[in-house]
Amino acid sequence: MTSNEMAAWVAAFGTILSAVVALGVAIVAFLINIQKDRQGNKYNTIQYIRDQASNPILIGMFEQFRQARRTLRNGHIGSFGMDQVGEREISYEGRLILVDDVIKKLFNYYEVTAIGIKDGGLDENIIKDWWRTSYVLDFIDFAIYVYQRRLRDDAGRLFINYEELALRWATEDEARLIEDAQAKARSWWR
Repeated sequence: MTSNEMAAWVAAFGTILSAVVALGVAIVAFLINIQKDRQGNKYNTIQYIRDQASNPILIGMFEQFRQARRTLRNGHIGSFGMDQVGEREISYEGRLILVDDVIKKLFNYYEVTAIGIKDGGLDENIIKDWWRTSYVLDFIDFAIYVYQRRLRDDAGRLFINYEELALRWATEDEARLIEDAQAKARSWWR
């Protein structure tokens, strides 16, 4: 190999080596950024849960929902529909609140949670560990109502992110209950 060929080979090798090092640095930076996002995601999720457990407005929202469900449950078995909700009211802290408004408020909160998980702002595993059972069962209890509202109001995407997440987290038996509610809502609309 001549000295010119050797110089060309060393120059080419140096260029390749520089590119490999640059690529390695980029990969390491990318992995560090992913780790920071995951840590931020987990921190956001813990804060979200803390707020849920300590914010008086959120606590009141959940208490109103539990009271509304107890009021509607009175002898009723299965998922609630618009016929059960109707214009019913509950008394909460000295004022009357429509059950329909209570459901919408909580389900909007659930919808935001599902969007936060879908968009990566909240850690799904932490939220699922904290909340799976009530999150899914609340949807089951009011699935007919949700499907009927979609049909009546021509709002096909109403609480759709919440429903998708509830179905993903549901057991096989729970998923069947949601499917049954959907069928009942369709027959109600006909």
